[in-house]
Amino acid sequence: MKNIVLMLTSSHDRTCDYIISKYDEIEFFRFNFDKFSSYKITVTSGGFEIKNAYRMVTSSTCKSIYFRKPEHEDLTSVFDEKYHQFAFREAYSLIEGIAESFTGNCLSRPSDMRKSGNKVLQAMLAKRIGFNIPHLSITNDIDKVKEISLNKSIVKPLSIGSIVNGNSKEFVQTNIINDNHDLSYLKSSPYTQVS
Repeated sequence: MKNIVLMLTSSHDRTCDYIISKYDEIEFFRFNFDKFSSYKITVTSGGFEIKNAYRMVTSSTCKSIYFRKPEHEDLTSVFDEKYHQFAFREAYSLIEGIAESFTGNCLSRPSDMRKSGNKVLQAMLAKRIGFNIPHLSITNDIDKVKEISLNKSIVKPLSIGSIVNGNSKEFVQTNIINDNHDLSYLKSSPYTQVS
């Protein structure tokens, strides 16, 4: 009988904590991706099986999946840092595959989240279905930037506006275009301009 909600998340996710405490009549199986190695995961052509020390969820016992912000495991003491990204991609590919191939309901399916986060796709779809949207330009053409910036426009990142440098993180925010700034760096990185 399908009755378990599989949460593919991370141990620090307070939203999942809240949902689990709020809906005590629902059986949740929480898979904390940042604790990946503490689970036993198997996928065959017949489906998936995920075990922790206490219980198990399988394709046949899973009612739905909630995929929410999985973060990679700290592998510092496991092996050399040069292998960390490879291990993360492999592990992520496994759980992403579970979510994508699941035939039941999956909230925040990874492919849907990628589509919803793509401004090009969003703009084209919004226009196609009839939404009135402001003038939008996604470009790396400096001449277009200068031409459009005469109309009081904003500039914003096309994707996630964060830059990680060691232990620090910078954020690229939405800004009003200022012609007094050097815009030549925009040639190397497309951005979204709205006016």
